[in-house]
Amino acid sequence: LALYQALAPGANTALLESRDAVTKLAEHSFLLSRAAVRAECRGQTVVFEPLSPQGSFAIAQLPKRLTGAHITHTSNGLTACWPPVPAGLSDRERIARPSPLDAIRALTFGWSVESSPVHDPLRVTCVFSYELLSVYEALTTPKSDPLNFPDFVAWLPEELVVMDHKRGQTTPVCFVYHGEAVASRQASARVEALATTIQRVAEASRPVAADSPTAPTVQATCDTSDS
Repeated sequence: LALYQALAPGANTALLESRDAVTKLAEHSFLLSRAAVRAECRGQTVVFEPLSPQGSFAIAQLPKRLTGAHITHTSNGLTACWPPVPAGLSDRERIARPSPLDAIRALTFGWSVESSPVHDPLRVTCVFSYELLSVYEALTTPKSDPLNFPDFVAWLPEELVVMDHKRGQTTPVCFVYHGEAVASRQASARVEALATTIQRVAEASRPVAADSPTAPTVQATCDTSDS
């Protein structure tokens, strides 16, 4: 939590935790400290918004992956709209049809790693609401929705910190969605800055006792992704 507060104090960030179902011990933490693209779904429409110059390059690759959707380019990203699922189809047929969930697939798949690959795949962070089911079936109108939360929000990462609690390793990763050398150098510099902050937070959080465990190992990685 201290690392999240140090690296990701603003919007469009996330901290996800996983633990072993049997031992209840922590396994991994995934800290999204900077996103390149935010995708917001309401009904049959998904709005893709670039959050950085890298996000603009990434969004430019998406239309060819969003088959079955009507694409509208805007001054700040693009909008994809899918036709409603026809009535009378079986569950299997409804699920197989093009839908707003294709937006998440477009963000997740289709990238090729050109340099410094990591063992973990590109992780798109998503938050879903119950109303997403309305894409496939009719739902009753909720009595109240004070938050007016979208059907889903997804973020394409630009900076990600992967913490392996079992191995005591923390790996900062920066993604580059086009191959310009300047962008790669900037990403490498951000990785070094992330590693420095991780080390500082780890040392500040370490108990003072002589027999206290050592700070986690920090591994820095820069990934260059292209379509």
